[in-house]
Amino acid sequence: MTPDTPADRFKETRLKINDGSSFDARYVVMNTLATIVACYGLLADSPAVVIGAMIIAMLLGPIAGVALALVDGKPDLLRKALGAELGGVLVASPEP
Repeated sequence: MTPDTPADRFKETRLKINDGSSFDARYVVMNTLATIVACYGLLADSPAVVIGAMIIAMLLGPIAGVALALVDGKPDLLRKALGAELGGVLVASPEP
């Protein structure tokens, strides 16, 4: 169902950004797969594959959540989005 008024679109956009800022199983799986693709691209010396991995990665959702939290002054959303972003970075980081 598409929103009818600008106010409805405004609310729907904020809800989508809020939902995209979550650290859930879908987020972890997609970032793990993006990490595998990026590793293959590095081993194969293929910039195109590495760029493809950046497209697969779902790191933009939490970044948009941080931006919205800062604009709207919502510390709960800011914590949620920063936590998801940090979690995404940790998922993609090699173990020491």
